[in-house]
Amino acid sequence: MNYKKAIVKNSIKWLFPIALPFIIYWVLFSKIRPEDFFVTMKNASIPWLALGFIAYSANQAFRTLRFQCLIHTKKTVRKQLFRVQSLYIFYNYLLPFRTGEATYIYLARKHLNIPVANGISSLVVARMFDYSLLIVCCGIIALCMKLPMTPWISMLMKGGAVLFFAITVLLLLCLLRKNTYLVWIGEKSNFFALWQKNKLIRKFSGEFQKIVQSFREISNIRTGLQTVFYTLCTWLCIFLAFYMITRGLGYSVSFLQMTAVSVIAVMSRAFQGVADFGSHEMGWFGGLVLIGFSGKDAGIVSFSSHIIILCYMLVVTLYSKITLRKYDAIASASCILKEKYGMRVGE
Repeated sequence: MNYKKAIVKNSIKWLFPIALPFIIYWVLFSKIRPEDFFVTMKNASIPWLALGFIAYSANQAFRTLRFQCLIHTKKTVRKQLFRVQSLYIFYNYLLPFRTGEATYIYLARKHLNIPVANGISSLVVARMFDYSLLIVCCGIIALCMKLPMTPWISMLMKGGAVLFFAITVLLLLCLLRKNTYLVWIGEKSNFFALWQKNKLIRKFSGEFQKIVQSFREISNIRTGLQTVFYTLCTWLCIFLAFYMITRGLGYSVSFLQMTAVSVIAVMSRAFQGVADFGSHEMGWFGGLVLIGFSGKDAGIVSFSSHIIILCYMLVVTLYSKITLRKYDAIASASCILKEKYGMRVGE
């Protein structure tokens, strides 16, 4: 009986991300003709879409610079890190429920020889800054923009801003009084004794300590300021790309309005399906309706923008994949020559 329940549970788990897009498409686009999408894409402005691709590529470049300042274990080649980061973004977009996040750690280890501990710490810190910025944007949008929001959405955005500032204050207090808290934990609990006695914990304690040490290495003011700057530039480029895509599709909208749509669209990726199909349309549709788009126009823009973003991503991913193979081949040949003759390629 338990075996049958497990089969049903796993089937639902894996079929849900595949079924989700079809359910959302049926709900959102049941009253829109397919011809409307083709006409919109056919009449799209190439200059606006080209500017959108430039903004998207700039977003990838700033993400690369952010990872470079968070990787402290070794000096990385910027071009190679850009390729690894681009592939990670593609896999994270492709795989459901954000499971692609782990591919960054694997790719950084395989192609850049970045230790797993530093891969984990750099990824976690980057994502913390991303979500912190989005929460701040939610608060600003809720407080400053006069959008026709329901009381529930307004309360959610304001609550998110309050929660962010509360978490920030708690973290600052913990950093300022961390020595006092560590002493208190050591006196009031048997945690450290358990750490030494439990074989399973002792087995993984080495890697855990490396991860903790990696977080300590990047927890300094200079790295923090650099990360904040690159995060701001990253999301500014994302908002610009979304704005230019919408303008390219022939719809007049302000940059501030598209910032609100972008934040809602990104937040909807928490329910991401395969290749973000369904969740992208759901987020864009809700955001566009919120700023005054009709249901028909919101549906057309949400689906068309998804196709365009996928095209952007495929171009950058193909470039990264091809050049990454060439770089790995050259690096492999260099290592072989060095082992045999004590020299590198080009020497």
